[in-house]
Formats: sequence, C-alpha cells, structure tokens
Amino acid sequence: DRENGWLVHPERPAELARALRILLDTPQLARQLGANARRTIEDRYTWERSTDALRGAYLRLTRKGAPADASMENLSLAER
Repeated sequence: DRENGWLVHPERPAELARALRILLDTPQLARQLGANARRTIEDRYTWERSTDALRGAYLRLTRKGAPADASMENLSLAER
C-alpha cells in the first residue's frame, strides 16, 4: 500500500530487487515506512483487541444453536 511498504509478487525477483534498491538508496523513506508499519501494528494488534476478538469467537461458538462439535478449526484465521 506504500504506507507501510510494498507488496511484490513472490515469483518476480526483479520486482523485489527494485523495491530493495529504492529503500537502500533512500534511507529516509525506509525509516518512514518502518515507523508507519510499527504504528500500524501497535494500533491494530493490542492485547485488548486480541482478547476482544477471542471473546467474540467464543461467544459465537457458544450461542444457542452452535454445533456441539464446534472447535477452533472452524474459525477463520482472523478469529483465532
């Protein structure tokens, strides 16, 4: 998204090399992207948000009508 970094196709090494060259040539940009990424992680992945998501998953599993064999395997990665 160019706010926290770039996405490059895993089967295009030239694309990755180009992105790395840009970061090596512009250390200020590399620092800014790193700072943005850190801020994103600190804002989105707090213990409070993680426990709220887990609590919500448990509540959905235990509400009336949930299958008796419901397990963590049935949750999406976002709910784990």
